[in-house]
Amino acid sequence: MPKKRLASDSVAILLEEIRSQNRSTIEAVQAAQQANETRFDELEARLSARIDVLEAAVRQNSADIRQNTADIKDLRIAVAVLEARVRDLASREALERLEKRVEALERRIA
Repeated sequence: MPKKRLASDSVAILLEEIRSQNRSTIEAVQAAQQANETRFDELEARLSARIDVLEAAVRQNSADIRQNTADIKDLRIAVAVLEARVRDLASREALERLEKRVEALERRIA
């Protein structure tokens, strides 16, 4: 009978050791899980902040592009007006030169 008691005592001791190791393993896993959650939370916060900055930059760039598009349209109109004025001035200058030549010819003839 004493051998059975010794065997059951050994089994009990082994079971307690296994339970202790399981508790240690569970605690280690929980600690690792908590550390990972903390890292993920910090990463999420940093990335969210960076995304907010990028979104603001995209909104500003979009507004700038819309303004640039309007400015380009206005500049095209202004250039067209200036081109028309230059053509008109060139025509006037050509006409003035022609008038001077005609006057010179008329003076020779007269």
